[in-house]
Amino acid sequence: MIEIENYHSVFAYWIGCELPKSIHNRIDAKEGVLDFSDVSFDDETNYPLSGEWKFYWKQFIGTEGIRKKETETFLWKLSPTVWNETQFGNELIERYGYATYELEVHQKNIRSDLAIFIPDIGTSYQLNVNDQILTSVGKIGITKNEVHPKYKPQIVLLPASKYYHFKLHVSNFHNRWGGYRYPILIGKAEIIFQKKQRRINFTVAVCNATALMACYNIIFFYFRKTDITPLLFSIHCLMILLRALTTGERLGHLFSDDLSRDLLNRIDYFSAFSTAPVLYAILYRMIPSLFWKRFGKYFHAPLYIMFF
Repeated sequence: MIEIENYHSVFAYWIGCELPKSIHNRIDAKEGVLDFSDVSFDDETNYPLSGEWKFYWKQFIGTEGIRKKETETFLWKLSPTVWNETQFGNELIERYGYATYELEVHQKNIRSDLAIFIPDIGTSYQLNVNDQILTSVGKIGITKNEVHPKYKPQIVLLPASKYYHFKLHVSNFHNRWGGYRYPILIGKAEIIFQKKQRRINFTVAVCNATALMACYNIIFFYFRKTDITPLLFSIHCLMILLRALTTGERLGHLFSDDLSRDLLNRIDYFSAFSTAPVLYAILYRMIPSLFWKRFGKYFHAPLYIMFF
């Protein structure tokens, strides 16, 4: 597995929840304890729950009603990262399985205005805070038949306290990458909601713009069918629309609860891999080239194969 330094920081920046002004000044957990005693949370800074979490492989610790091992063996795992290729005892963890992540968060004073932003966690989870179930997405379990995978970025209000004990139960039997892979961010609830709304507004604006451009070019093609470039451009806009709905804020997942996660994932990958060939076809018609006329189909054949 390729380790990417500050991978979770890059993702947090991409989704719009900024980390501390310098990612090098972020506070990391040490041996399962994250100390925010010197943090006021009164500015617009959101902090990632990152660092050394207790990691229990194939164990659901402190979860009633779910079969679990009682050995409670763990290791200190630097998170957020995928659990793939983590050495746990004599086992090299692969993509599928289940685990518990555990972290203690300390702060100076009791706060009742804090919230957390939870991005995608692969691929279903239940979050307990101070021994109470705070939220869950999908259904966790220890076998593929028990698990229901789902993507749902969300904001959750934290109870009034100056101490939080996080237990994150994760199951993955449906994705090549499993575990707590993107950072959960903590901060003042008002600020987190504002940033979430800005991201949603931006995504909606992108969707509206691409939908209008697609419709305009289809109408243009209808009145001038001798040139298929407008039709190709409308297809390109449609691919961008589908991509925007199935990534980032994942509005497609939020608006279509009845659709399966696998179908939405296929739409995501299809839109990603089909965009390049369509864009090539547009550019070739605008700027013809003998090289691309002769060899272009060979370059794009793998992309056509992959999105099927």
